[in-house]
Amino acid sequence: MSHGATFKRAAASIAAAGVLAIGLSGCGFLTPQATTKNYSASDGVNGTVGDVRLLNILALSSDGTDLALVGSVYNDGDSAVTVRFQAVDAPAVTESVRVAPGQSVRLGIDETLVMSGVDAKLGSIVPIYAQYGSEESGSELQVPLLDGSLPEYEAFLPESNS
Repeated sequence: MSHGATFKRAAASIAAAGVLAIGLSGCGFLTPQATTKNYSASDGVNGTVGDVRLLNILALSSDGTDLALVGSVYNDGDSAVTVRFQAVDAPAVTESVRVAPGQSVRLGIDETLVMSGVDAKLGSIVPIYAQYGSEESGSELQVPLLDGSLPEYEAFLPESNS
């Protein structure tokens, strides 16, 4: 076999390997990567209001009337804020929590926040609006309402329902 034929075979093999490598790696260009998407990694939901991040917010109740909010409220701003939570379907039901600048409050641990007088079904989604200070736009969170059947949530149920 001549050197020219050997060279052509080697070039064809290298070209085929290159096409195969491009074809196999091309799926990363066409398929969205799950790791680049923000999502709520637990039972609660996330939201943002101005400089405040609301993380893993969920509601716990035994009867759907008294809801204990659980999750974390982070203030990334330079001044203290009072974050108000309002039940969208029961606008008279409002609770608030004060968060120092650069600090967080863990609802259910550092601060108990119970919204009384809500009429919601256990296992449903409860729309809760969060807002603070002069921030004109708040955040409407679609908060899951869970009961205390899971051991990790039992301690966070509102006292009136324990």
